[in-house]
Amino acid sequence: MSLGIFKKAFSTVQIDNLKSYFSSIFAPLPNYKIYRALMNQSSGNAPTATILENTFEAKYGRIVWTRVDKGIYYGTLTGVFTTSKLFLPNPNGSGSFILRSTSFDSTGTYSINRKSDNILELRSYNSTLNQLDDSILNNAPIEIIVYN
Repeated sequence: MSLGIFKKAFSTVQIDNLKSYFSSIFAPLPNYKIYRALMNQSSGNAPTATILENTFEAKYGRIVWTRVDKGIYYGTLTGVFTTSKLFLPNPNGSGSFILRSTSFDSTGTYSINRKSDNILELRSYNSTLNQLDDSILNNAPIEIIVYN
């Protein structure tokens, strides 16, 4: 069918609607995988992630979070965190957050950094005690982006 016959058979609005419809169906897939979570950690336990978005799992598997030492935690996923493909946005610009409880006010910070192709290191720091510490992460947002 020539384009002229197609234009005669459909109105401009219908053609625009069809273009929009087919563009949305055949839109290119994003060229990255993303992991967004709220991190929590208490006492000597490994951190837990409340997953907000995770497009990693289908392709790479699940990130396993472990406690290494006081205030130091590893997120492990084999071969995924390569330097040339990893982007770690800094939470809240500085990584700072305020932790409040019923008994005290305490300021803490956290950071997430690449340790190797297999490991991301999440650290939590108690600013009041001036040291790495547990029980600081309380719904701390993290975002990990890996480009294909």
